[in-house]
Amino acid sequence: MKKAAIKKTLIEKFRFNWKLTAFAGGLVPVFVFLGFWQLDRALWKAELLEQREASRAQPPVLASDLAPDEASERRVLLDGVFDKGAIYLLDNRVLWGRVGYEVIQRFHDSPSGRAFYINRGFVPMGPSREQLPEVATPRDRVRVIASVYPLAGHQLDEDMASAASSDASAAASQSVIQSLTEIPTDHAFCLRLDLASIGALPRYWPSVTMTPEAHKGYALQWFIMAGALLVLWVWFSFPP
Repeated sequence: MKKAAIKKTLIEKFRFNWKLTAFAGGLVPVFVFLGFWQLDRALWKAELLEQREASRAQPPVLASDLAPDEASERRVLLDGVFDKGAIYLLDNRVLWGRVGYEVIQRFHDSPSGRAFYINRGFVPMGPSREQLPEVATPRDRVRVIASVYPLAGHQLDEDMASAASSDASAAASQSVIQSLTEIPTDHAFCLRLDLASIGALPRYWPSVTMTPEAHKGYALQWFIMAGALLVLWVWFSFPP
């Protein structure tokens, strides 16, 4: 009897609001989908960070052992010289509130006979865009450690790489680029110089731009918004 009475009372109190029903019915599934999507992203980011931590934990490999499509964060030991004639300045970088460039410089590894482009870090912009900052280059042969950083969307161009590497003794030159894909290299990656290595410059290179915890936070917000819409629909459909 009580269940029947409650059911009858709910039916009598129900006020159908088609606008609110359409609004909630359209948005609640979207909010729930976005919440689960953020949870999937959080799981993927956690797995990615775990893989990168495992790569960083391994001892450095020799340059001769690097594959053209080497895995991200793989650490490599290099022994050779920085090339003064091949410096690229990656434009529109910001560090500690200052605008500038990241220095991408070719490095010739003597044991392997291979050349790699190494991101040394950040330099601030000069007085104007026409006056490029001066980048000091270690003159002697050095041993450094760097980590693999994949070049997404980079098209391997062996002819460009060969031409760029043809004269290691060329006069010092600097070119401004807008993307790492403009580097004339036959690898699908560049290297990021370890902060403790000779020639390293200031930098801020987080492994991911958004942590798994941040994705979980966004997921919670979407679920809360979906729940709030459901509560509003119930409140206005069954007014007290």
